[in-house]
Amino acid sequence: MKSYLELATGDIFTGTVCGGDDETSGEVVLYHSQNFHYQILTDPVNYNRIIVSDSDFIDNRAPLFAEIESYSPHLKALVILGELRQSPLAEIYSSLENYLTENDIALFIPDESDRLKQILGSIGTVKGEITSNTERQSAISLDNLSSPPENDPVRKLSTSLEFFWDLTDETYFDDGHKEYVIVAYDFGLTYSTLRNLKRLGCDIRVVPADYSPEQVIALKPEGILLAGGPGRPGQMEYAISNISRLIGLRPILATGLGHVLLALSVGAEIEILKSPHFGNEFVVDNIGKTGMNRRYRKIRTSQSHSISINRESLEKEGFKVTLTNRQDHSVEAFISEENLIHSYAFSLGGRDQFTTTCLKSFVACMTAHRAGAKSK
Repeated sequence: MKSYLELATGDIFTGTVCGGDDETSGEVVLYHSQNFHYQILTDPVNYNRIIVSDSDFIDNRAPLFAEIESYSPHLKALVILGELRQSPLAEIYSSLENYLTENDIALFIPDESDRLKQILGSIGTVKGEITSNTERQSAISLDNLSSPPENDPVRKLSTSLEFFWDLTDETYFDDGHKEYVIVAYDFGLTYSTLRNLKRLGCDIRVVPADYSPEQVIALKPEGILLAGGPGRPGQMEYAISNISRLIGLRPILATGLGHVLLALSVGAEIEILKSPHFGNEFVVDNIGKTGMNRRYRKIRTSQSHSISINRESLEKEGFKVTLTNRQDHSVEAFISEENLIHSYAFSLGGRDQFTTTCLKSFVACMTAHRAGAKSK
């Protein structure tokens, strides 16, 4: 079906919509990836977004079990700039087209993929709309495309009840022994991070985004996970306040949105990146030189954020920056041994050695904290 993608800049792109909702709008994001990552389909960070993939090829198949990051897809539409090619796995797992149709997600293929990539690459993220209504196409309201975003999407995505998380398969080694209990705030959790923690002997208790510190400590955790998500930190004062009261009580691991909320809770400032980080080829440099990062000088990471932490304000509060982005030198990770904090701007859901090292460092912190508590 012939359709249109209009950006809030006034640029209009003709193309074809396959299945799903052919009338939708959202934040348009260019995701850089040599190979398509099916995790972006169910990653909560893409809530209400129109994701534009610049991968040269995308296999026409649904995501595999190990590629699922949450209970359902959250994006509004997928725009592909490369070739959608046939996959033998589609006979087993269904096709990507059917998967998107079943979840009411539009698949848009533009006629001018190079021009769309060039524009998005120069402006970062922008509001946009996909429509097949030819009569409306020439009169789409830019005011509608510039409407303010939803204040706090985490309220819609977060669980309303506390529960034990357990969703693994045979590809994730798990000997059944659980050494640590971790309370995970649901700011838009990704399953891959939780799976990695379970592989290291952690039992995960997921709690709502607004759970109080008193409720968290009552669960007797040995560690706290702050991870996610699509939230807008400026609208999440409840989370910032709760986190500030937990600092120093238990080891804290923060990633993604949790990384930003943690920084705000200790008095640091945030800033908008001139060029958002969306993709899986972002190189970060190790500037810590000590601790768990000393084996690594540069690391390739998958990222999905447009907000960074002001380094000066963070170091002023006594925190040590350990990783910076090679492209723009923004803060990618910080630690505080005194406050039992390990914090990363990106997800720790990979199966690489660096991710494992980061998580083992957090586990070692829990072990040391336990030993210190017993010696008192």
